[in-house]
Amino acid sequence: MKKIILLLIVFLMTGCYDYNELNDLDIVASIIVDFNEDKDGYEVHLEVLNTTESAKDGSHLVKGVGPTLEDALNDTFHDSYNVPFFSHLMTFVVSKEVAQKDMKNFYDFLLRDTDFRKDFQFYVTEDIDSILDYVPKKEESFGENAKKLSKTMIEKNGKYKTCTFREIVYHYLRGNTYMLGGIRVDDEKVTIEENYLFENDKLVLEVDEYASLFLNLLYEQNESFLLQEENTYLFHDYKLERNIQEDKIVLNFNGNVRLMNVYDKDGLTSEEMVKLEKEINDKIEKLFNDIIEYSKKNDIDMFNFGYFYYLHYPRLAKKKSWKDLEYEVKSEVNVREKGMLLEAIEEGRDGK
Repeated sequence: MKKIILLLIVFLMTGCYDYNELNDLDIVASIIVDFNEDKDGYEVHLEVLNTTESAKDGSHLVKGVGPTLEDALNDTFHDSYNVPFFSHLMTFVVSKEVAQKDMKNFYDFLLRDTDFRKDFQFYVTEDIDSILDYVPKKEESFGENAKKLSKTMIEKNGKYKTCTFREIVYHYLRGNTYMLGGIRVDDEKVTIEENYLFENDKLVLEVDEYASLFLNLLYEQNESFLLQEENTYLFHDYKLERNIQEDKIVLNFNGNVRLMNVYDKDGLTSEEMVKLEKEINDKIEKLFNDIIEYSKKNDIDMFNFGYFYYLHYPRLAKKKSWKDLEYEVKSEVNVREKGMLLEAIEEGRDGK
C-alpha cells in the first residue's frame, strides 16, 4: 500500500495538465457488476482503497446504478468530490447473470476509455453477495488478493484459467473462445474454483478443470500440475506442442512426472517403473482426446483449433471446419519416484 501511494505521489508531481491532489483521488482496486432487476440496469460497486493510516480495513465499497456500465460508473461518484482513479484496477467481476447477457458494450467501453489499463483480470461469480460482504484486512484489497491467488492457481495448479482484459480483446477480435474463472469468498477467504467458456461476448458453458488445464498447456501458462488417480503425479518441465497438418492436428506432450506417493523403502523396480510410465502416458492421451471429443460434441471450438489451422492453411480453412480435422495426442513423459535425486542426476532408474 505504501509503495502504491509513493508511486502516485511521483506521478502527480510530474505537472500534467489534469493534476489532482492525492487526497482527492479514490484508488479503485476492483469493480463488481450485477444486474439490477428493479431498475432494469446495472448495479456497480467500486472497491476503493483506504489510504489513511487510521483506517482499520483495507478498502470500502462505493455503489452506483444505471442502464449502462458507463452510467452506473458515473453514478458512483455523482455526489462525491473525489475523482476515481482506475489505473490501479486489478480485478473486474461480473455476476453470472451479467455474463450470460451481451457483454460487447462492456468491452467496447473499457477499450475506449483511456482511464482503464488493460491488464486487469476478469472473473465471473455465482455468489456476488459473498464478495460484497468481504472486508479485507488493512493494507489489503479484494482485487489484490484475487489477482495473487489466480496467478498461483494458473502457474502452480494449472486446472484454472482466467483472462486479462487484453487477452479477452485479443480473442474476441479473432472470433476465438476464451475462459474466465469463477470467484467467490468462503469463510472470509477469496476462493477460485469454476471455469466458464465464453463465445463472442457471452458465457456459454461451464467447463471442468481439465479443459482449463489443456488450454493452459496449449498457451504455456502454467509451470506444474497434479494428476490424482490411484497414484498422485506431479507434472513439471513439460511442453504441449501443436503440429498443424493439412488433415490432422497432432498434439505432442513431453515432460517429467514425479510420483508423489510414498512407497516402501525399496521403491519400484525397473519393470514396475516402465509399466507405470506407460499407464500415465495412456491416461494423458485418453484425457486429452476425451476433452477434444467433448468440444466437438458441444459444437464449440474450446481450444481455437480452427484459428490455428487458418494461420497455417488459410485457403483450406474456408472449406474445412475444425471438426473435420483428425486429432492425435502423443504423450511421452518420464516418471520418477519421489525423492530419487541420484536417479534424476544419473538419468537411470536403478542408479546405474
